[in-house]
Amino acid sequence: MTFGRICSVDTHPTATSFLHIIRMMSLYTPAKILLRNANVENDDHIRVLVDFKECLIKKFRDNAKAAADLRVAMKDDLMEELGKRYVNELSLSKEDRIGNFLIYDVAGYMVKTRENLFECEACRQTVITKEADLPSDFDADAYTRARTKGGLVFVTLSMYQTLCAIEKVVSNHFKSLNHIFITDTFQECIAKVKLTNVLPLFCGTHRHCNMGTLIMEYVKVRYYFESKRLKDVLLSKEQTTVQASFKLAKNAHTRNLIQSNT
Repeated sequence: MTFGRICSVDTHPTATSFLHIIRMMSLYTPAKILLRNANVENDDHIRVLVDFKECLIKKFRDNAKAAADLRVAMKDDLMEELGKRYVNELSLSKEDRIGNFLIYDVAGYMVKTRENLFECEACRQTVITKEADLPSDFDADAYTRARTKGGLVFVTLSMYQTLCAIEKVVSNHFKSLNHIFITDTFQECIAKVKLTNVLPLFCGTHRHCNMGTLIMEYVKVRYYFESKRLKDVLLSKEQTTVQASFKLAKNAHTRNLIQSNT
Protein backbone atom coordinates (compact mmCIF):
# COMPACT_ATOMS: atom_id res chain seq x y z
CA MET A 1 0.00 0.00 0.00
CA THR A 2 2.84 2.39 0.84
CA PHE A 3 4.56 1.78 -2.46
CA GLY A 4 1.27 2.35 -4.26
CA ARG A 5 0.96 5.76 -2.64
CA ILE A 6 4.52 6.60 -3.64
CA CYS A 7 3.79 5.59 -7.24
CA SER A 8 0.79 7.91 -7.24
CA VAL A 9 3.29 10.76 -6.83
CA ASP A 10 6.04 9.37 -9.08
CA THR A 11 5.37 6.25 -11.16
CA HIS A 12 9.07 5.40 -11.54
CA PRO A 13 10.88 6.99 -8.58
CA THR A 14 14.64 7.06 -8.38
CA ALA A 15 16.37 6.26 -5.10
CA THR A 16 16.62 9.97 -4.28
CA SER A 17 13.01 10.84 -5.14
CA PHE A 18 11.79 7.72 -3.29
CA LEU A 19 13.52 8.89 -0.10
CA HIS A 20 12.09 12.41 -0.46
CA ILE A 21 8.55 11.09 -0.98
CA ILE A 22 8.73 8.63 1.91
CA ARG A 23 9.97 11.40 4.23
CA MET A 24 7.13 13.67 3.14
CA MET A 25 4.56 10.90 3.66
CA SER A 26 5.95 10.07 7.09
CA LEU A 27 5.26 13.67 8.11
CA TYR A 28 2.02 14.27 6.24
CA THR A 29 0.13 11.11 7.24
CA PRO A 30 0.55 11.50 11.06
CA ALA A 31 -0.32 15.21 10.79
CA LYS A 32 -3.45 14.44 8.74
CA ILE A 33 -4.64 11.80 11.21
CA LEU A 34 -3.85 14.08 14.14
CA LEU A 35 -5.88 16.97 12.72
CA ARG A 36 -8.82 14.76 11.82
CA ASN A 37 -9.22 13.16 15.26
CA ALA A 38 -7.59 15.68 17.61
CA ASN A 39 -9.35 17.93 20.11
CA VAL A 40 -8.35 21.30 18.58
CA GLU A 41 -10.17 24.61 18.44
CA ASN A 42 -10.29 27.66 16.20
CA ASP A 43 -7.26 27.91 13.92
CA ASP A 44 -5.01 25.38 15.65
CA HIS A 45 -5.34 22.88 12.80
CA ILE A 46 -4.43 25.56 10.25
CA ARG A 47 -1.38 26.54 12.30
CA VAL A 48 -0.15 22.92 12.33
CA LEU A 49 -0.47 22.66 8.53
CA VAL A 50 1.30 26.01 8.05
CA ASP A 51 4.19 24.85 10.22
CA PHE A 52 4.30 21.62 8.24
CA LYS A 53 4.43 23.56 4.94
CA GLU A 54 7.17 25.88 6.20
CA CYS A 55 9.20 22.86 7.30
CA LEU A 56 9.00 21.33 3.81
CA ILE A 57 9.81 24.64 2.09
CA LYS A 58 12.85 25.15 4.32
CA LYS A 59 14.04 21.62 3.57
CA PHE A 60 13.58 22.22 -0.16
CA ARG A 61 15.54 25.50 -0.04
CA ASP A 62 18.33 23.90 1.96
CA ASN A 63 18.57 21.06 -0.57
CA ALA A 64 18.51 23.50 -3.50
CA LYS A 65 21.30 25.58 -1.95
CA ALA A 66 23.38 22.48 -1.19
CA ALA A 67 22.90 21.25 -4.79
CA ALA A 68 23.91 24.66 -6.21
CA ASP A 69 27.03 24.76 -4.02
CA LEU A 70 27.91 21.23 -5.11
CA ARG A 71 27.55 22.14 -8.82
CA VAL A 72 29.83 25.15 -8.41
CA ALA A 73 32.46 23.11 -6.58
CA MET A 74 32.28 20.32 -9.18
CA LYS A 75 32.64 22.76 -12.08
CA ASP A 76 35.61 24.55 -10.49
CA ASP A 77 37.33 21.23 -9.82
CA LEU A 78 36.56 20.06 -13.36
CA MET A 79 38.00 23.17 -14.98
CA GLU A 80 41.06 23.17 -12.74
CA GLU A 81 41.99 19.74 -14.06
CA LEU A 82 40.92 20.29 -17.68
CA GLY A 83 42.95 23.51 -17.78
CA LYS A 84 46.05 21.32 -17.59
CA ARG A 85 44.87 18.97 -20.34
CA TYR A 86 44.11 21.20 -23.32
CA VAL A 87 45.57 19.85 -26.55
CA ASN A 88 45.74 21.25 -30.08
CA GLU A 89 44.46 18.15 -31.87
CA LEU A 90 42.31 15.09 -31.19
CA SER A 91 42.00 12.05 -33.43
CA LEU A 92 38.68 11.32 -35.14
CA SER A 93 37.18 7.86 -34.77
CA LYS A 94 35.08 6.49 -37.64
CA GLU A 95 34.41 3.06 -36.16
CA ASP A 96 30.92 3.83 -34.76
CA ARG A 97 29.33 5.94 -37.51
CA ILE A 98 25.85 5.83 -35.97
CA GLY A 99 27.24 6.98 -32.64
CA ASN A 100 29.13 9.79 -34.37
CA PHE A 101 25.94 10.95 -36.09
CA LEU A 102 24.14 11.13 -32.75
CA ILE A 103 26.97 12.91 -30.94
CA TYR A 104 27.08 15.59 -33.63
CA ASP A 105 23.31 15.99 -33.56
CA VAL A 106 23.22 16.25 -29.73
CA ALA A 107 26.04 18.82 -29.91
CA GLY A 108 23.91 20.98 -32.21
CA TYR A 109 20.92 20.54 -29.90
CA MET A 110 22.93 21.71 -26.90
CA VAL A 111 24.13 24.81 -28.73
CA LYS A 112 20.58 25.54 -29.88
CA THR A 113 19.04 25.20 -26.41
CA ARG A 114 21.79 26.90 -24.39
CA GLU A 115 22.29 30.13 -26.30
CA ASN A 116 23.33 31.99 -23.13
CA LEU A 117 26.70 30.22 -23.35
CA PHE A 118 27.35 31.63 -26.82
CA GLU A 119 26.39 35.30 -26.56
CA CYS A 120 30.03 36.33 -27.09
CA GLU A 121 30.88 36.43 -30.81
CA ALA A 122 34.38 35.06 -30.19
CA CYS A 123 32.84 32.12 -28.30
CA ARG A 124 30.33 31.45 -31.08
CA GLN A 125 33.07 31.16 -33.68
CA THR A 126 34.69 28.31 -31.72
CA VAL A 127 31.53 26.18 -31.52
CA ILE A 128 29.17 27.17 -34.38
CA THR A 129 29.88 26.91 -38.08
CA LYS A 130 28.12 26.61 -41.43
CA GLU A 131 27.52 23.35 -43.25
CA ALA A 132 29.62 24.50 -46.20
CA ASP A 133 32.63 25.25 -43.95
CA LEU A 134 32.99 21.69 -42.67
CA PRO A 135 35.72 19.50 -44.23
CA SER A 136 34.64 17.65 -47.38
CA ASP A 137 35.62 14.26 -45.94
CA PHE A 138 33.70 14.86 -42.69
CA ASP A 139 30.47 12.82 -42.55
CA ALA A 140 29.40 12.92 -38.89
CA ASP A 141 26.98 15.71 -39.78
CA ALA A 142 25.09 13.51 -42.27
CA TYR A 143 22.18 12.84 -39.90
CA THR A 144 21.84 16.53 -39.07
CA ARG A 145 21.98 17.46 -42.77
CA ALA A 146 19.26 14.94 -43.55
CA ARG A 147 16.93 16.35 -40.87
CA THR A 148 17.51 20.06 -41.10
CA LYS A 149 15.06 22.41 -42.76
CA GLY A 150 17.13 25.44 -41.90
CA GLY A 151 16.69 25.47 -38.12
CA LEU A 152 19.31 22.97 -36.91
CA VAL A 153 22.76 24.09 -35.77
CA PHE A 154 26.05 22.82 -37.23
CA VAL A 155 28.93 22.77 -34.76
CA THR A 156 32.64 23.11 -35.42
CA LEU A 157 35.00 20.20 -35.70
CA SER A 158 36.61 21.22 -32.38
CA MET A 159 33.27 21.12 -30.58
CA TYR A 160 32.46 17.72 -32.05
CA GLN A 161 35.89 16.25 -31.20
CA THR A 162 35.68 17.52 -27.62
CA LEU A 163 32.27 15.93 -27.06
CA CYS A 164 33.50 12.69 -28.65
CA ALA A 165 36.29 12.58 -26.05
CA ILE A 166 33.75 13.20 -23.27
CA GLU A 167 31.37 10.59 -24.72
CA LYS A 168 34.08 7.94 -24.68
CA VAL A 169 34.54 8.41 -20.91
CA VAL A 170 30.80 8.51 -20.20
CA SER A 171 30.12 5.39 -22.29
CA ASN A 172 32.82 3.45 -20.44
CA HIS A 173 31.28 4.60 -17.16
CA PHE A 174 27.88 3.28 -18.27
CA LYS A 175 29.23 -0.12 -19.35
CA SER A 176 28.98 -1.38 -15.79
CA LEU A 177 25.36 -1.58 -14.60
CA ASN A 178 26.65 -1.02 -11.06
CA HIS A 179 26.60 2.73 -11.75
CA ILE A 180 22.83 2.80 -11.18
CA PHE A 181 23.34 1.67 -7.57
CA ILE A 182 26.00 4.27 -6.72
CA THR A 183 24.68 7.26 -4.78
CA ASP A 184 27.20 9.74 -6.21
CA THR A 185 27.45 8.24 -9.68
CA PHE A 186 27.29 11.65 -11.41
CA GLN A 187 30.19 12.98 -9.33
CA GLU A 188 32.16 9.81 -10.04
CA CYS A 189 31.57 10.23 -13.78
CA ILE A 190 32.69 13.89 -13.68
CA ALA A 191 35.81 12.81 -11.79
CA LYS A 192 36.66 10.53 -14.74
CA VAL A 193 35.81 13.20 -17.32
CA LYS A 194 38.19 15.73 -15.81
CA LEU A 195 41.12 13.45 -16.66
CA THR A 196 40.34 13.68 -20.40
CA ASN A 197 42.27 15.67 -23.00
CA VAL A 198 40.02 18.23 -24.71
CA LEU A 199 40.31 21.08 -27.19
CA PRO A 200 40.07 24.66 -25.86
CA LEU A 201 36.64 26.00 -26.80
CA PHE A 202 35.27 29.52 -26.17
CA CYS A 203 37.30 32.69 -25.80
CA GLY A 204 39.86 33.09 -23.03
CA THR A 205 37.53 35.32 -21.01
CA HIS A 206 34.58 32.91 -20.88
CA ARG A 207 36.32 29.57 -21.20
CA HIS A 208 36.49 28.70 -17.50
CA CYS A 209 32.77 29.29 -16.96
CA ASN A 210 31.28 28.09 -20.25
CA MET A 211 33.49 25.06 -20.83
CA GLY A 212 32.65 23.54 -17.45
CA THR A 213 28.94 24.26 -17.89
CA LEU A 214 28.89 22.74 -21.39
CA ILE A 215 30.59 19.51 -20.30
CA MET A 216 28.41 19.07 -17.23
CA GLU A 217 25.28 19.75 -19.28
CA TYR A 218 26.35 17.12 -21.83
CA VAL A 219 26.88 14.55 -19.07
CA LYS A 220 23.42 15.41 -17.69
CA VAL A 221 21.88 14.82 -21.13
CA ARG A 222 23.65 11.46 -21.38
CA TYR A 223 22.37 10.46 -17.94
CA TYR A 224 18.85 11.30 -19.10
CA PHE A 225 19.20 9.07 -22.19
CA GLU A 226 20.76 6.30 -20.09
CA SER A 227 17.86 6.40 -17.59
CA LYS A 228 15.37 6.11 -20.47
CA ARG A 229 17.31 3.17 -21.94
CA LEU A 230 17.48 1.30 -18.63
CA LYS A 231 13.79 1.97 -18.01
CA ASP A 232 12.91 0.49 -21.41
CA VAL A 233 15.13 -2.53 -20.79
CA LEU A 234 13.67 -3.25 -17.36
CA LEU A 235 10.09 -2.64 -18.45
CA SER A 236 10.51 -4.83 -21.53
CA LYS A 237 11.53 -7.74 -19.30
CA GLU A 238 8.55 -7.17 -17.02
CA GLN A 239 6.17 -6.84 -19.97
CA THR A 240 7.48 -10.08 -21.46
CA THR A 241 6.87 -11.87 -18.16
CA VAL A 242 3.35 -10.41 -17.85
CA GLN A 243 2.46 -11.33 -21.42
CA ALA A 244 3.73 -14.88 -20.88
CA SER A 245 1.64 -15.16 -17.70
CA PHE A 246 -1.48 -13.91 -19.51
CA LYS A 247 -0.88 -16.39 -22.31
CA LEU A 248 -0.55 -19.28 -19.86
CA ALA A 249 -3.69 -18.18 -18.03
CA LYS A 250 -5.63 -17.88 -21.30
CA ASN A 251 -4.48 -21.32 -22.45
CA ALA A 252 -5.41 -22.82 -19.08
CA HIS A 253 -8.86 -21.19 -19.22
CA THR A 254 -9.45 -22.47 -22.77
CA ARG A 255 -8.37 -25.97 -21.75
CA ASN A 256 -10.74 -25.94 -18.77
CA LEU A 257 -13.65 -24.85 -21.01
CA ILE A 258 -12.96 -27.68 -23.47
CA GLN A 259 -12.80 -30.24 -20.67
CA SER A 260 -16.02 -28.98 -19.11
CA ASN A 261 -17.85 -29.13 -22.46
CA THR A 262 -16.73 -32.67 -23.15
